[in-house]
Amino acid sequence: MGQKIESTNFDDEAYISFKHLLEADTARCQDWIKQGKFSHYKPQFGMEIEFLMLDHDFQPAHKNVAFIETIRDDAYNTEVGTCALEINTPYYDASPSLLKTMQNDLSKLWDKAIETGKKLEVIPFCIGSQPIGTLHEYDNDKITPEHRYYALEKQLAGLRHNKAIRFNINGPVNKLEIETNSIALMGATSAFHMHIRLPIEKTHHFYNLACIIAAPITAIGANSAFLLDQQLWDETRIPLFERLVNAGNKFPQSDSPRVFFNERYIDNSLLGVFQDNLKYPIVIPECHSEESNTLWHMRLHNGTLWRWIRPVIGFDENNEPHFRVELRVLPGGTSIIDMVANIAFFIGLMHGLVDDPLVQECKLPFDKVSENFYTAARHGLASNVFWLEGKQVPLRQLIAETLVPAAEKGLQSLGVDEDDIKLYLSVIKERAISGKTGSQWQREFFANHDHDFHKLIKAYIKNQANDMPVHTWNV
Repeated sequence: MGQKIESTNFDDEAYISFKHLLEADTARCQDWIKQGKFSHYKPQFGMEIEFLMLDHDFQPAHKNVAFIETIRDDAYNTEVGTCALEINTPYYDASPSLLKTMQNDLSKLWDKAIETGKKLEVIPFCIGSQPIGTLHEYDNDKITPEHRYYALEKQLAGLRHNKAIRFNINGPVNKLEIETNSIALMGATSAFHMHIRLPIEKTHHFYNLACIIAAPITAIGANSAFLLDQQLWDETRIPLFERLVNAGNKFPQSDSPRVFFNERYIDNSLLGVFQDNLKYPIVIPECHSEESNTLWHMRLHNGTLWRWIRPVIGFDENNEPHFRVELRVLPGGTSIIDMVANIAFFIGLMHGLVDDPLVQECKLPFDKVSENFYTAARHGLASNVFWLEGKQVPLRQLIAETLVPAAEKGLQSLGVDEDDIKLYLSVIKERAISGKTGSQWQREFFANHDHDFHKLIKAYIKNQANDMPVHTWNV
């Protein structure tokens, strides 16, 4: 939901008008595909890195507006919660220096965030979920004061008839019980979103592959073991976001939630997902009929459906459209080198496996793809998953022995420097062999240090600043 929203109140006429404009945008997109108006393909990649802010007692620091006013850089944006922010990178073309350039740019952006934090007496903290705190820290007065967030809060409350949000998350050790009236608890999490631009003739193959590899990527990057003093899933962001937005919602037009793993494989074109979007109730019906050539309504509606693998339509500098896939399954952190290793793994797998007949023929049933994803989110690298031939395999073995070589092949096909490929994929392989993800490090450190969250956060921040791979962190 990066588009600017100018209102928080909408009448019935707005919903009717938006519905017509949304349908017109979707039909227009279909016409553009038939007419060959999508831009010429070139491999491009981008990142969004969310992070939290802490005070010096390691409690949430609700200063994201002050942060933006201080840093004065368009690469940084607010998030829903007042203690959360986001860094947006430029898009990178495939090149020998792709991964090193990403690391250098991320390091500079993170260093700038740290320096800005010092001015505001806050600590930028890139982790999947805030280990400590109370629900009171995420009341509805902790929504970032922007129309788009106020509108989202109000409209989602309307879908649940303004009733309280109630849900549980059961982990291997603890159970978290939530009752709240606000989506501000989103501000207790941070994500690492990765974008890949797609060739128009292969959008369906790339998109289906992104669904298939979501489980191993979720497990290898897990970094959300604790939330509000409770030890929960390896990737607790997943159930939190789903249940926070979906709990209590009543959908007159559909039984489907708004935050979800994808429903099925797609055939022929990514357009099919946008056509599926038409069945979902409209949440923010802000109309801009003059924006028909930017597919405003189609993009806005898509931004209020949080698939874990989301299709995106963007526009080039010359205003030609293109498709991207946005992988939303990963948390923020642990270190810059780990995040670059994660995107290297994703890019490599997408280009190393897309032409595999077992991928193109969708041999793995989609219910197994979905099951793999939630198993990986809950249990991380300890999971067994179903792979392309339909057999169940240990995830650590699959990553180390099968997926890392596939990712290497994919990165080589893009002309990435061989030494860089070895460097970043060795981080993934060693993480898989050791089993030490961010979540596993958190659990081991917590157990070894008298269950002291302050020691855990202090050590995490120090390790993050040193920018070493998490599998090398001491526990």
